[in-house]
Amino acid sequence: NKAVLSQSTPLGELAGNVQPSIDLKSDTPVADTINRAIHTRRLQLFERLAERIGKLPSGAWNVAPDNVIVLPIVQSGRAEPYGILTIGLNPFRLLDEKYSGFFTLVGDQVATSFAEVFALEQERKRAEALAELDKAKTTFFSNISHEFRTPLTLLLGPIEEVLRDGGISREMEAKMELAYRNALRMQKLVNTLATAVLVRMHHRSRKHTTIIRKN
Repeated sequence: NKAVLSQSTPLGELAGNVQPSIDLKSDTPVADTINRAIHTRRLQLFERLAERIGKLPSGAWNVAPDNVIVLPIVQSGRAEPYGILTIGLNPFRLLDEKYSGFFTLVGDQVATSFAEVFALEQERKRAEALAELDKAKTTFFSNISHEFRTPLTLLLGPIEEVLRDGGISREMEAKMELAYRNALRMQKLVNTLATAVLVRMHHRSRKHTTIIRKN
């Protein structure tokens, strides 16, 4: 298991002090702090940064932050956090309840944004899956209608000829008429199915077409 750096503020010449990935199974203070943040789902403090890892940019301050908070980005109902947010603390302010509360609010806001993106991605995947299913279903029924049409046409032709030419017994004629009526009924159903498929395909093509209107 590894924690991989995804994004960070510009670090300049001090970028080498930040590891691109951290082995969470390693016996190091950084890995231990991240693991505690993940398991407790709460903010953790990592102190003496310069001594343990190296200096970070001072940013707007004259003094570089020596303590950072490790904040898990968690969402209610989700077992694993989305990620870990590491923020350098103001070297001129104590990490009191209000300051910790501010970071907790930041984490909640980031988690909400992640949840919205995740929900949109899941919705997109569901829509794509439904579209693929709809396409497969339409293709299946289209193929079925075409497969039925040819044998039905070949079946109706000879029956019509036999009924037109006559020369068969009344009993056989009744059977042929029954077969003819049922074949016509099946042909009507196949035509209805083919029409429904065409309408569905037309509706889907219009749904995925962008119409540009000129003013």
